[in-house]
Amino acid sequence: VMELEMEKEAADIARLAASYPVGNKTALSGGSLWSAGSSTPIADVEAAREAIRSKVGRYPTHMIIPPKVMTALKQHASIIDRMKYTGRDIPSKELLQSFFEVPNIIVPDSIYLADNADLSNPAFADVWGNDVVLAYVETAGLASRGSPSYGYTYQLSGYPFAEEPYYGRNEKTWYFPYTDSRQPVLAGATAGYLIQTAV
Repeated sequence: VMELEMEKEAADIARLAASYPVGNKTALSGGSLWSAGSSTPIADVEAAREAIRSKVGRYPTHMIIPPKVMTALKQHASIIDRMKYTGRDIPSKELLQSFFEVPNIIVPDSIYLADNADLSNPAFADVWGNDVVLAYVETAGLASRGSPSYGYTYQLSGYPFAEEPYYGRNEKTWYFPYTDSRQPVLAGATAGYLIQTAV
C-alpha cells in the first residue's frame, strides 16, 4: 500500500505537463497516437532523446511505457517491420530498449481506485495513464549531486517504520500503524520528456 501510494505521488508529478519546458513535452492526438497506423513512435522517441541531450548533454537512461501503450507498440507496423530482422516473434521490452536506444524501459502495471469511485461497480485506472516519460536518471547517490538527474525521492533516514499493531474493539479490526517521511521531487524537468496521451 505504501509503495503504491508513493508511486502514485511520483506519477502525478511526472505526468504534469506544466512542470516541463516547451521543448520537453508533446501531446499526441488523432493520427499521431501510437495506436494509429500512421504514427511514428520511433521518430517521436528519437525527438525526445535529442531534446533531453540538447538540454543536459546526456541521453535518457529510463523510459516509462504504461501497459496500454506497450500493447499498442507491440502491434505497431513500424515496430513489427524492424523486428523481422531480429529473428524474434514478439516485440519484447528488451527489443524496444534496442529500437528506442534507451537502456531501461519500465512497464508499470500499478492500478488504483479513485477516492470517489463507485464501490458497487469499481473501475480501476492505470497509475501512469497513457503518458510516456523519458528521463536521464542519475542513480549513483549523493556523491554525484552535480549530475543533471530528472528526479529524486527524498526520504528521512530510518523511515518508514512500523508501530505496534493494536485491535480496535469498537471497529472489530486490527490496526497496523506506520510512519513515513518522504517527498518525490521533479528536480530537473529538462532531463525529462513527457509524451502525453500516447494512445
